[in-house]
Amino acid sequence: MHTDKIRVLVAEDSQVTRMLLVHLLNSDPRMQVIGAVHDGQAALDFLDGGDRPDVIVMDIHMPRLDGFEATRRIMESRPLPIIICTATADPQDVAVAFRSMEAGAVACVEKPVAAGSDFDLQL
Repeated sequence: MHTDKIRVLVAEDSQVTRMLLVHLLNSDPRMQVIGAVHDGQAALDFLDGGDRPDVIVMDIHMPRLDGFEATRRIMESRPLPIIICTATADPQDVAVAFRSMEAGAVACVEKPVAAGSDFDLQL
């Protein structure tokens, strides 16, 4: 029986959304968030540090280096599955999904929204 957890890196510029994603992912016993960074450049720096995740959950709109460019660079140099997680991925915005896939992402999903007491922020 395979008991290793899926190691996840989260790249998201919003601290609240980053914390929510980490909380949701770590609540699944099959997953372990090994890093949470604030932009695409920080994701590249994390990977340069030698700790390799199994998958990256990446926002699109971030300062310094956006998710499209970070995904493209990662896929060129050290390919691994990347899931784009963005608030702009609605059914009408097909261009975002296609651009994400062209950059090398394996999926494009909508960001989760914390509702009421489902997510208790402890800043």
